[in-house]
Parts: sequence; C-alpha cells; structure tokens
Amino acid sequence: MVAKKTPIHTGHNNAKTIVKVIQGEVTETLYQHHFGEFLPIETRSFKPTSPAFFQPAAFGTHSIGNASPTELAVSLHLYSPPYTECEFQLDGIPKKLPVVYYSDGADTHLTHDLKALEGQFMAQKKVYSDFHSLVDVLVNYFKLLKEELEKKGPVDLVKPDPSKIYRILKNVELNPKEWKNYISPDPEKGTSSHVAHNAHFSIFVVIWKSNESTTIHDHGGSQSWLKVLEGELEEIGYDSDLSLSSMNTLVVGSVSHTNGTRIHKIANKDRLSVSLHLHCPAYTKYHSYTKSGTRHSISDDLLGIFGETPSVDSPTSSSPKSQRH
Repeated sequence: MVAKKTPIHTGHNNAKTIVKVIQGEVTETLYQHHFGEFLPIETRSFKPTSPAFFQPAAFGTHSIGNASPTELAVSLHLYSPPYTECEFQLDGIPKKLPVVYYSDGADTHLTHDLKALEGQFMAQKKVYSDFHSLVDVLVNYFKLLKEELEKKGPVDLVKPDPSKIYRILKNVELNPKEWKNYISPDPEKGTSSHVAHNAHFSIFVVIWKSNESTTIHDHGGSQSWLKVLEGELEEIGYDSDLSLSSMNTLVVGSVSHTNGTRIHKIANKDRLSVSLHLHCPAYTKYHSYTKSGTRHSISDDLLGIFGETPSVDSPTSSSPKSQRH
C-alpha cells in the first residue's frame, strides 16, 4: 500500500501481535491522548532487514503505515487470538471497523488488467472483503470487461460470464459484524436493504424471517446470483407452465445463479436467514406468477425508492418486501 496508514487506534482487542515487514519501509507511531487530541510521542521504522516486532495485548494508542509516498510496502501481521475489530475515534466519536475486511473506499489497489483481476479475485479460495471493496471490484471488473469487448465494436450493456461472477461471490468472505447491521432487532421482521446500484448491477442484502418466502417470480431479464450468509434457504424452480422442476437447499456459503427468464421462488425455514443478491443488469422489474398461471409485470424505479447507495458504516433497511427475490 502506497502512502497509507491505519486509523489511530487503541489495542487489538487483547490480541498479541507480531509484525514482519516483507517489502518497503513501515512506520509505527505511538500517541498520547492530551486534551482531546492524540499527540505523537514516538515513531519507529522497520524494513525487511529488521527483526519482526512484537506488540503486547495491552499495546497503547498507535497507527502503522507506509513510510514512502511512492514505493509499495508489504507487512505480515500475526494476531493471537484473532483480531476482528479496529476501535478508533473519528472527530471525537468512537468508531469500530472490521479489521481483516477493512477498506478505505479507494480503488488504488485495483488492477487495470482484466486477466490479472480474474487471477487475483477469482482463483483464490477465500478473499476477505467488505461491501465497499466488493462493489469496487465489481465496478472495476465491469469497466475492464467493457473495454475488452469494445475492442470488437461498440457495447451498450456488458453481459458477464456467469461463472466469473459466481466465482467472485463464492470466494468472497464478508464480515458478519458488517452485514449483521442490516438485521432488525425484531427477530420476526424481515427486511431487504439496497447496498449498491449502477447501470451494470445492483446488490441487495435480504433478511428472511422464519418460514418466509417470495412469490413465484422471474427477474425481468436480469441475471441473479444469491449467496447465503446465514441460515438455510430453499430454491424452488418452475417450468414455463409452473410445474415444479427443481428444489435446491442453499446453506451458508452456497451460491446460486439464475438467468433472467428462469421462474422460481425462495423460501426460508424456521430460523432467521441472511442472503446477498447480485443482479446484472441492475434489477428494475420482474414478473410475479399466481398458481393459476397469471403473470403480473412489476416495475419500480429502484433509484427513486432507495436514493443514494447506503453507507456501509450506517446501513439502512428501506426496501419494501415486494422487492424480495
């Protein structure tokens, strides 16, 4: 990371830490709280030739970052027990951020080569991320894919390889501390929250209360990928005459792909479940079907309903239940 540093934070949730610099130069600055301000009192510098340094569980307020404004720095951090949450203050207000999943929203870490991106994000077994980083990766992926396709001619709407999006969602690991912010304190209340929306894709987090299910529906031409974050869901597929064609159980970590014309419904069992939904192109309409075979076309201005993309730091749950998918 070039010219970056962590927030000024206190301790590591009682985790002991060993840090080894692999490339570049890393600085560690200690701070003292003085009349509402954090004042630096000591700065240490570490390079690959330096021995690994130890931070005890009761380590004080500090930050760590890259010393160079132009060169890359890489460091390895070992925490025991696992370090899951960074506690710091922003403008005097206490904040918490997932650590392994932390992103500052900048896209400087993203590659500008399509094959390199596919190798970085799709070939690994697990990629720890957050909503902001996942959206960054998808925006970059669609941008690079569009540029690649435009070498053969004009492209209005990018249609990705479903297996590539499947692999991204299969590999991504999202921190429960983040997506659990979308869960209502009322265990009997289900919600749908809009996480991101642009011309190429939209993302929702859906909270399913016990024994809740969608109507029988399609996706109005949008491909869909569903990943179960918690609980267990049933996906029931139908033929065009609404006869039953398939039943699949989706457990935590499962990813399901649905093309834009497939008819199905999703049902929850007798516990709270949480799922992530990615639609391409952005989900703006669908068709709902009755058991008698009647089809109803439903179209909504989703941007008008949700406004701007909710912040990950302060997620909202404003999606109407009719948008369940």
